[in-house]
Amino acid sequence: MAQVQADVAAIDCVSFAHIQRLYPATSARLRVLAWTPASRSLPLITARSTDAATLAALRAGLAAVAADETLAPVRARLFLRGFDLDPEPGFGAVLRLEASARRLGYPELA
Repeated sequence: MAQVQADVAAIDCVSFAHIQRLYPATSARLRVLAWTPASRSLPLITARSTDAATLAALRAGLAAVAADETLAPVRARLFLRGFDLDPEPGFGAVLRLEASARRLGYPELA
C-alpha cells in the first residue's frame, strides 16, 4: 500500500475508513484532495426475477441481522448501521452527482 505508484486515486469513504483503521501508518501518508457530497451506500440488489416470497425472506434476513445484538460488533467493524428497505428517497445526492457529471461532459456513466 501507498508505494508512490499513483498520484491520485478515487477511494470511497467506507474503504478509506477501513484503511484508516487497519493501516494507520499508510493512511497518515495519504492526503484527501476533496470529498464528494454525502450519500447513502449503494443498494443491495437482487435479480429482477426474484419472486415476492424470496424478496420477503431476504428483507427478513437483513432485518434480523440489523436487530441481532450479538452481531453488533460485526456491524460496527463493517460500519453498518442498518438497512434501508426503501433506498429511493436517500439517493438524491447520488442523482445530483450524476446530473453534475452529465453537465460536465460525462454522458456515459457505467
